[in-house]
Amino acid sequence: MRLGGNIDERGTQVPYNYTKLSSAILAADTASMTVDALIFTTGDVVTIGSEDITIASHATKTMDITRGTNSTTPAVHGAGQIVRLRTGTEILSVTFNGSTYFSGIWVSGENESIFRIKWNDDTDKYLPLYYLTPYQLNDFIPSPRYLPENGETLVVQAWSNGYGVCTAEYTC
Repeated sequence: MRLGGNIDERGTQVPYNYTKLSSAILAADTASMTVDALIFTTGDVVTIGSEDITIASHATKTMDITRGTNSTTPAVHGAGQIVRLRTGTEILSVTFNGSTYFSGIWVSGENESIFRIKWNDDTDKYLPLYYLTPYQLNDFIPSPRYLPENGETLVVQAWSNGYGVCTAEYTC
């Protein structure tokens, strides 16, 4: 049975909040990186793999950066790797009552999208990041039957490779 809804009944408009690296960066590179689209602003924290990077300044798709933000470790990142804002757009938030089982989530997006399913204080359960391609615009992500505690909160965040609507619904 589908139960949950989006924050907005027609879905949530998700801004263009991820792109890809235009060229590789080495772990020792500390000065700049170049991305495919100019969507970030000075002060944004972006994530590549498991590394957080702060955008120090930019005027073009080449940006001055500070590596290893939030105590992450600078790493090698190849051309074409996804660069996303650290925090996505929240498209679903539901607090459980302790008697409703959770058994999966439906996600969809108009564009290539990334979804993060998290519980409570940034605890990822099941699939921390899930990718949809333009040829797979919706999908059901099953989970082991799970009984959330009273007050436990499920949040779904989305990143889109272009402006578009993303939706999420949970099932029990």
